[in-house]
Amino acid sequence: MSKIVAALAAAAAVLASAALAQAKPSLPGVLTHTRAADRALERAVAAFDKHAYASGRRHMRANRAQLGKAVAAKAKLIRDASTRAERLAAAKAVVAVARQATIDEAELAKAARDLRRGSKLQRRVLAAVSRDTARAKALGVLENLLASLPDKGQVGVTNASARLTLLHERAVRQLGKDVMSSTIGKTAKAMAAADLAADIHGQAHAVNLLQALVPLLPAPAQAGLQTALDAIARSLAREANALAAVEAHASAALQAKITAAIAAARAAADDAGS
Repeated sequence: MSKIVAALAAAAAVLASAALAQAKPSLPGVLTHTRAADRALERAVAAFDKHAYASGRRHMRANRAQLGKAVAAKAKLIRDASTRAERLAAAKAVVAVARQATIDEAELAKAARDLRRGSKLQRRVLAAVSRDTARAKALGVLENLLASLPDKGQVGVTNASARLTLLHERAVRQLGKDVMSSTIGKTAKAMAAADLAADIHGQAHAVNLLQALVPLLPAPAQAGLQTALDAIARSLAREANALAAVEAHASAALQAKITAAIAAARAAADDAGS
């Protein structure tokens, strides 16, 4: 009987160990969650386009849940990283989550315009956009991780960060249109204006981070990163011009926020191009 108990105990220990290993966050695990979030996002947007709102809500909840799991796993990777390889994996996880959040931001901002004006669902979708624009903290974490990476890892993650920053032009243009759109309710317009400000702030922070990294990278990578910064400068200038075109059509209550966003975009463009 004692042998049976011992065997059962050993089997339980093996199962517990396997479950623990399976639950341990990893870069592939983070990527699995971001891919699942992207698939759910596509289904949610397609459902909203067809006015299948119940289905859209369900897929959006799945998108939020998967992105939340990716964020949690990424945070655990950052906390547990003690070697260069682990820090590189954590940095790649930061970039992967930020990339998916960027895609979510643009697609959900667009989908919000097709929802009933002033509805709870419209506000909920734009609230999801708002959560995705808060990237300054992630960029700060990335800055700390990059300092301890090997040169090759720094180059790859830095270039990925530059590409991420360029992706935000679509979201800024969409949010600018939302601020003066007749299909967006008053509360949702205020949320879109706040998202705009957060997005421009995040891009300015990214420009500062990338510029600080230029002298730390190998010479060939420095030239490539400067090319990316020039592209970001042009993107920010286009964003500023697009916002200026809608500024006069926004409500008086929101014009000050748009004016501030335009000034911030132009200042960041000047920084990136200098």
